[in-house]
Amino acid sequence: MTRLKMTGGPSGNLEFAVEAIDITSTADLSVGTVVEFALADGSYSSVNVTDTADIGAGMIIGVALESCAANEKCRIAISGSVNIRCDTEVAAGDVLCVSAGHVGNLDALANPAADGTTRGKAVGFALEASASDTDLVPCIFDGVMGVSACQL
Repeated sequence: MTRLKMTGGPSGNLEFAVEAIDITSTADLSVGTVVEFALADGSYSSVNVTDTADIGAGMIIGVALESCAANEKCRIAISGSVNIRCDTEVAAGDVLCVSAGHVGNLDALANPAADGTTRGKAVGFALEASASDTDLVPCIFDGVMGVSACQL
């Protein structure tokens, strides 16, 4: 079971150790892309870019730490202090979920109506605001257990 592990960052600030795995991606990925682990035959053997369908509390979410081509191994974070692609609605301190409007992004959990749907799993906290839908935003992230009791 993954749990966020606190560490002191280079500046002495609170950070969380990154837990990551090398796993095959079924699509091209860039740094910060949000992915979901694909369950097949009782195990997770690959990742896919998250789409805009609802992501339930039982899904495992990750974030690409490097760019890779489809069908290659890629380093995927499952928890920790990570830079993640976020939608423009995201403000510092927002609780985050998979975006309903932009593939491979996170969005503010408090703002699901902006994209016309309700999200299912709180997976991060934004540490800064996002100015565009392709911004890499520093976040506290946990794609396995989630980060909050506010699961929908």
